[in-house]
Amino acid sequence: MTVYRCSRCEEKNLRCFVDTATGRCASCISVKAKCSLFVSKEEWEKVQQEREQKELEVARAEEAAARLRRELLKVKSRERSFARRDLAILEFQDRAKEKAEGSSAPGTDLPSTGPSLPAQSTDLGWLQADSSSFDPLSLDFFLSYENPILASVDVSNSTHVLVTCSL
Repeated sequence: MTVYRCSRCEEKNLRCFVDTATGRCASCISVKAKCSLFVSKEEWEKVQQEREQKELEVARAEEAAARLRRELLKVKSRERSFARRDLAILEFQDRAKEKAEGSSAPGTDLPSTGPSLPAQSTDLGWLQADSSSFDPLSLDFFLSYENPILASVDVSNSTHVLVTCSL
């Protein structure tokens, strides 16, 4: 059986005999002390405020964790993009190396400079394009680190078409 004592008897470790008519214990009545079997309103408010504060701290921590998860996903996405780009470059270099080793006949090497294009036929509309939708991996171009000439593979007969550019 659970025994409940008023706050004064609990604090002083006294036996508590509650008068059912008044709701006060005999010990408190005898010394004319305040007797409360229930937790005071102030204690309730204090514990509720503490709970609300802890809930707010948890919500802030969860928000920070969610923000960090979003940032981590962005970094992972960039990492995958870099890996795809590097893999595409390596695959292109391997194909170019295999092709160069396979066709070592004289006169089949690519020229070091491309033909000049007339200024009128040059379309600079891409300069006004929205850069957020630009995906460099979607292009069939390769910029070699050893020889910075932009080359495009012609899909129909796998020949390299040089494209001059100024950086």
